[in-house]
Amino acid sequence: MSRGFGSQPGSLFLSAGRATMLARPAYWAALCGMVAWAGLAEAGGGPQNLLLVVNQRSWASKTIANHYMALRSIPTSNIVYLDWPDDVIKQVPVDTFRKRILGPTLAMIERRGLQDQIDYIVYSADFPYAVALRSDTQGQQHPKFATGVGAINGLTYLGRLVMRKDTRYLKMRINNYARRSGNATGWKSHGFRSWYGWSEEGELLDAGGEHYWLSMMLAATTGRGNSVAEAIACLKRSVAADGTRPQGTFYFASSNDPRSKARAPAFDATVKMLQALGARGEIIRGTFPRGRDDILGLTLGTPNVPLKQSGSTILPGAICDNLTSYGGALEERTNQTPLTDFLRFGAAAASGTVVEPYLIPAKFPFPFLHVHYVRGCSLAESFYQSVAGPYQLLIVGDPLCRPWAFRPKISVEGADLTKPLQGVVTLKPTADWSGQRQTGGFELFVDGQRRTSCKPGETLRLDTRSLVDGYHELRVVATEDDPVESQGEVRFSIHTNNYGREIRFSIEPQTPTIGSDESLRLTADAPGAEQIAFFQASRLLGTVRGQSGTLTVRCEKLGHGPVLLRAVGIVQNDPRKVVVADPRRVEVVPAAPLKRLDRPIWKDLEPGFLVQNRKGKTVAVEQSHQENWLEVAGVGRNEPYRVTGYFFVPKAEVYQFQIRPSGRAILRVDDRQIADVANPAKSFDIHYVTVNLEDGLHRFEIHGQTNDRPRLQVRFGGAGARRIGKATCRHAPL
Repeated sequence: MSRGFGSQPGSLFLSAGRATMLARPAYWAALCGMVAWAGLAEAGGGPQNLLLVVNQRSWASKTIANHYMALRSIPTSNIVYLDWPDDVIKQVPVDTFRKRILGPTLAMIERRGLQDQIDYIVYSADFPYAVALRSDTQGQQHPKFATGVGAINGLTYLGRLVMRKDTRYLKMRINNYARRSGNATGWKSHGFRSWYGWSEEGELLDAGGEHYWLSMMLAATTGRGNSVAEAIACLKRSVAADGTRPQGTFYFASSNDPRSKARAPAFDATVKMLQALGARGEIIRGTFPRGRDDILGLTLGTPNVPLKQSGSTILPGAICDNLTSYGGALEERTNQTPLTDFLRFGAAAASGTVVEPYLIPAKFPFPFLHVHYVRGCSLAESFYQSVAGPYQLLIVGDPLCRPWAFRPKISVEGADLTKPLQGVVTLKPTADWSGQRQTGGFELFVDGQRRTSCKPGETLRLDTRSLVDGYHELRVVATEDDPVESQGEVRFSIHTNNYGREIRFSIEPQTPTIGSDESLRLTADAPGAEQIAFFQASRLLGTVRGQSGTLTVRCEKLGHGPVLLRAVGIVQNDPRKVVVADPRRVEVVPAAPLKRLDRPIWKDLEPGFLVQNRKGKTVAVEQSHQENWLEVAGVGRNEPYRVTGYFFVPKAEVYQFQIRPSGRAILRVDDRQIADVANPAKSFDIHYVTVNLEDGLHRFEIHGQTNDRPRLQVRFGGAGARRIGKATCRHAPL
């Protein structure tokens, strides 16, 4: 079954015919679908097929997304910004997940006309990773092992069933895309499309069948998570690994642990398959390979993995999978090795269940996932071809990583794309895969949306009159004529001029980098426009009335890293007068770090922190895990309070506070106010606050005023944000 070359997609994303709708609030987020550079992209599942979901409230989520957009050239039309104000560690009810996360994401795919091309739905950091399924399962009979907690990406993969409240998503063989032995599919690897339908036998159907979306999280930075710096380093390593066909070994650990025994019968066959592909696999006796510097992949089964003590090295692009009960449970007090440890030590991705899985192998990847990977499948394709019942599996890392990708050299003849385009443009693409590989077809994307397609030797036709004037991004994608369907692409920045519209866009200060504590002034002039809209990727930053104006933006709102900024001039009732400016990119860097304290000395302090109530009474608190800890410490309703403590940071970098007050709270670090946040009555939203710190000792202070519900939740950290208490804070002796 082909990918439908020659078929016509839905309406173009930034077409002139749809531009009149852009003045409506619902369409602001769908306006900027452009990328700022051109060049050959490595095959990896297709950035134009990936939708990235970002928590616009979280600095970590925005910063990681900023870097991933730039690293993978994700079209800005494929970025969705949601506002998730609640905890990301506690389980979110499935009805809330549908209403606040999955439902709006799927609605945005349809609204932007991307339903024919989105195959991956990927979450940046700071979304809830575990979903409570009680409202779906109550009153139903399910096996004991079908426990009522799912993972955010497993449930997104099965999102069509989840949206219908069809609890077949709990079944252990619900994933028909998973390759199976003993039938016609054997262990054949296959590329993925969300519109592909799969039979119960794993066959690709011409019509009907089950449909899915590949889904992962880029990073987890709360609880037992990674730091933002670690997450970015992980993604950079993964991108650099694409197409390198690395040399190393896939290790399969065999021991007497039942977790290992569950998958051990498949080890021999997997190693033989890897050897047939020119790769090396090895079955070791024990729980983890020691003293090895060539780890390309791991299949383990042990509750505690001695990563630091092993003397081994995980190579870029590696997949690490460990079958244990709580590898994907990132609560602070869970004691098994979390999947995030593998990412910290170099893996491109790792997985684990978010709740006790009852040692059901169908909930974990079959060892053959490494074979799919070596055959050229993307990391996400490899995972989901290997797990039959994925609803509880959390997968974190780079879904597009593809170390064994074949990268074609794509050429495009026809129109001169360096000059402004008018009327109908015809392009003739060719692709050189080297060797015996052949092209199955080409697709043309404009501003991130699939426009048309053709077969080898045919041409791509683009009517530029359907586009508004100004800047657009054009990408031509070649797909290999092979079941794995490897992809390659080439991108061009183009300009169209059918209606004589112009826009000038500038940024002050004119500097490649700017501190997060500074402001940017965005200025645009679009003669004849009624208003001008400014965007960060697809996120509306603000508008100005008239044909020219300036918008001032605090950089702390943007997250750190490479930020893509856009300006669009709009006339509501005349789509020919809409015009798009060339994008501008600026690097937002941390503000100057706060210096460490010389006094007191950490060893002279006592565990925990101090709370002072309105009567001036001060008590020491050692843990804040209970919801009512502030009340237990003597703070009542509608009362002021003061929380103080010291913390020690091991390295100089940006750290994050997550603060949830009932009422108002002012946060100071080292006597500098860094936040003043407030929640109205009956609200308990999280506020994310960053601070750049030198390594060493620092002091925090919170001045608060409760409302009718005396509550306060504070997390702090770099490599994971954890609740304040004796494990993270100290205080002066009372």
